Amino acid sequence: MQAASQLFHLGERMEDKTTAKAEVDALTAQLREGKDVVLAKEKEIKALKLKVHNQEEAMERVVTENASLQKQLEGKEKDNIRV
Repeated sequence: MQAASQLFHLGERMEDKTTAKAEVDALTAQLREGKDVVLAKEKEIKALKLKVHNQEEAMERVVTENASLQKQLEGKEKDNIRV
């Protein structure tokens, strides 16, 4: 009778280990999925930062070109006033 009880409890512990392993496996899979989501977001953020940087550089070029054109226009206006 004692052996049967021990076998029963051994079976319970084995079931608990199997259940625990399944839970660990499920949590590990969730963790991997979460990690993939984080990596994708980091990649998206990096791409957006690069886009912002490129837009800032383009804006600087536009401002410089605008200033140059403004000077040219002012020079032509002065020339027209002289004539």
